[in-house]
Amino acid sequence: MPLPPSFRWVAAPTSPLRRFFLILAIALAAAALIFLGLLPCPLAFTLHLPCPGCGMTRATLALLRGDLGGMLRFHPLAPLILLFLGSYLGGNALGFVIQGRWGWVDERLGPRSNALLWGFLLLVLGVWLARFAGALGGPAPV
Repeated sequence: MPLPPSFRWVAAPTSPLRRFFLILAIALAAAALIFLGLLPCPLAFTLHLPCPGCGMTRATLALLRGDLGGMLRFHPLAPLILLFLGSYLGGNALGFVIQGRWGWVDERLGPRSNALLWGFLLLVLGVWLARFAGALGGPAPV
């Protein structure tokens, strides 16, 4: 899958080892920003409203501490979201390292890829609306 037009100026490194270190650097930078609390949610920051994924960072950190109850309290879909996004991003990162292009998972799933993504998005939005109505622990604190 070719890079989108806005990213064409970014040339993928030619060596799989270089691509691996590029993915590793991006993952470590993102993890550092998250663990240091330097990556606030733009929606919560500007509108003071919880976004559909509000509580996911705290849920992930609770999972890393072994606090399953806290994880579910911060976001009830946290296990599913972490599994889904982890496998999707991990699979695409692996495809990038091996083949030098992103979209490996999409190619393997074919048309089911879009159906899975849309279904997952509708599920997350449904839980978000239910939490605004007071269900599933209510809205996540912002």
